[in-house]
Amino acid sequence: MIQNTIVVLLFCAALIYLIRTFRHEFTRKEGCRGCGTCSTANIEKITQEIEKNMLNSKS
Repeated sequence: MIQNTIVVLLFCAALIYLIRTFRHEFTRKEGCRGCGTCSTANIEKITQEIEKNMLNSKS
């Protein structure tokens, strides 16, 4: 009986840990989340560089 109680408590603790981790990953405001919300990747500049390289390689 005590073993079942320990297993249930460990399972609940692990579930709470996973829920907190998941919520933290999707609710934080800082840092890069890989969704394009930060200004570290300038998409326009990258596309211009790609187009410029493509034109140079054709010549």
